[in-house]
Amino acid sequence: MLGAECDCLGEYLGAGYLPAEQTKVIRRYINEANAKDTDRFTIRIDRVGNTIFDSAQEVNLYAYMRFIRDAKATPEEIMNEWAARRWPKCREEMKKLSRMGFDVTVSTHFINHNVSFHQNPTAPNFKYIKSCGIMGLYRDGYDLHMAKDMWGILSHERAPGRDFIREEKAKAVRLADEGLKLLESLKDRLDSAEYSRHRRATRQRLLAPSKHSPTALAHILTIWT
Repeated sequence: MLGAECDCLGEYLGAGYLPAEQTKVIRRYINEANAKDTDRFTIRIDRVGNTIFDSAQEVNLYAYMRFIRDAKATPEEIMNEWAARRWPKCREEMKKLSRMGFDVTVSTHFINHNVSFHQNPTAPNFKYIKSCGIMGLYRDGYDLHMAKDMWGILSHERAPGRDFIREEKAKAVRLADEGLKLLESLKDRLDSAEYSRHRRATRQRLLAPSKHSPTALAHILTIWT
């Protein structure tokens, strides 16, 4: 007998403060679990005072349920089913917004997929930077094997360097701005509660012009070292 513990909010993806739809990743997780004959799953539905039911990524819980029951279900099917239920008047637009939200969150909380912050919500200052190896990512081509015992660092790769990091954070800003405009254009086609959930998530230092926005975070990241 083998059990798996899963997380539908994402500890390192904003813990429910930020949009983080993960249907493609969840499909892979369930495939890997099934390959090891996992016979039971525990799905965590809360993080840091947030629950999946009041987040912008409730679809993740639905995805776990569907994938566990149906080994052939695809991420595209899950998103289409969810969109038909929750966003019937703007299905394609909200699916696009969900994908953009995940990309913004990853581009903000990670540096080339290395964990850079471990605090939710994260403020753009040194207080919230994750220790262990992050500053080495600014050295072009630096061999990260020296950080092999530091959690969150992809020690089999090389450091991306400052130019890559600047562009990664600039991408987060561009997508965030685009996502906010898209969401506001859909207000009249969304259920009021659904709109409020997504607006709250997108404005949590992602899209609002505040100290928690990716713009501010990007500025901090580009001037470090």
